[in-house]
Amino acid sequence: QLPGLSLVCCTADTEEMTPRDRDTLVMSLDGSSNDIEAHTSDRPHVTLSPEDLCYVVFTSGSTGTPKAVSVRHRGWHNLLTWLVLEYGLDDTAHNLVVSSFGFDITQRSLLTPLFCGARLDLLPSRSFDAAMAYRIISTSQVRTL
Repeated sequence: QLPGLSLVCCTADTEEMTPRDRDTLVMSLDGSSNDIEAHTSDRPHVTLSPEDLCYVVFTSGSTGTPKAVSVRHRGWHNLLTWLVLEYGLDDTAHNLVVSSFGFDITQRSLLTPLFCGARLDLLPSRSFDAAMAYRIISTSQVRTL
């Protein structure tokens, strides 16, 4: 649990397990609640600085106790910019995410294509299916995983 947490996004499968706090909004992303529909679709005006918190990832650390590690916008932007340049990505690129959403580096796989306007596909499987990945890669002109 993080003090000052204002929003938790979850799915119907995990909504029950999400701790409820009077100061934290729990929003289901798969339509099991009306939370999303209750909000405007207008783009919010947000001012960010490079040192603002971008996201938090939990690691087990050397002790086995979960530890929150914060990632700032400056570092995240630098990483995404480097990945786009290193792999030659642009709005014509086609990318396939094959790693688990719970894996800490999946954020890079998900957001790098969106950062540069590339196409992003998700492997539709709860466990890695090499044959399915091969079919998608060969028929969809995937350039990066």
